Amino acid sequence: MIQQHSSFVQTDFIKPQRLMQTSVGQELNDHFHKEPAIMMTGQHHAREIVTNQMVLFALLKMIHGGIVHNEPKFMKLLEQNKYYAVPTVNVDGFAEIEKAYVKDGSFLMKRKNMNTEDATNDKCQLENSGVDLNRNYGYSFAQGDNSVDVCSETYRGPHAFSEPETRAMRDFITEHRDEIKFVMNFHAFGNLLVIPFNGNLPNDLMKARPELHQIFSEIVNESQFPDGEQIGPSTETMGIQAGGDAGDWITYNLSIPAGEAELG
Repeated sequence: MIQQHSSFVQTDFIKPQRLMQTSVGQELNDHFHKEPAIMMTGQHHAREIVTNQMVLFALLKMIHGGIVHNEPKFMKLLEQNKYYAVPTVNVDGFAEIEKAYVKDGSFLMKRKNMNTEDATNDKCQLENSGVDLNRNYGYSFAQGDNSVDVCSETYRGPHAFSEPETRAMRDFITEHRDEIKFVMNFHAFGNLLVIPFNGNLPNDLMKARPELHQIFSEIVNESQFPDGEQIGPSTETMGIQAGGDAGDWITYNLSIPAGEAELG
């Protein structure tokens, strides 16, 4: 598909971490680089495999509908925007799950990355080692429901952006902050649209970023959602105060609205 439509689709690797970034737009030329961008990410948590499929499906749906079938809705989306996609943020954690499955058919329920320094001294099992990437970003770091226990599923790491994956995301989005107008991070907890701030109690989005609060309000009021969809910060929808969350950092530090779509 990428080779067939190379004038519309480009893949690259975000360094230093091996994060594959895919760009989709009307044409990959000077005009393309002037277009506003929407960014989608999947698999901050390795075991949430459906999220990388969601990112890829969204891209393929637009390419197939807009370029192959010339459907007006998708043609308009491609003409008006470009799209940056990182299907898998937690590359090494996902690779470890794949390795276990190929070996014996088991599904390794690994959430965190492959920073295994703590696993080598018998503190943690491999499945429980690593850092929770969605507690490792630099806004509200160490606040709320995250842990200093290296074996905890929500271990936040020694300091904000301690991990190569979150640094790679930070650097890429910062570099493209003038282009990117919205970020959607996909997760797989279930039937939720999680909007900032997830690490702050009380939630001060309206005070801290009123213009972004207005954007989220318009999305909530004007969009159609599945029956039973819950919408709000993680403190309301999940009962979790998620300090160090990716969407919070992007929203507050870069003034780009960023949310989490929880699939399930």
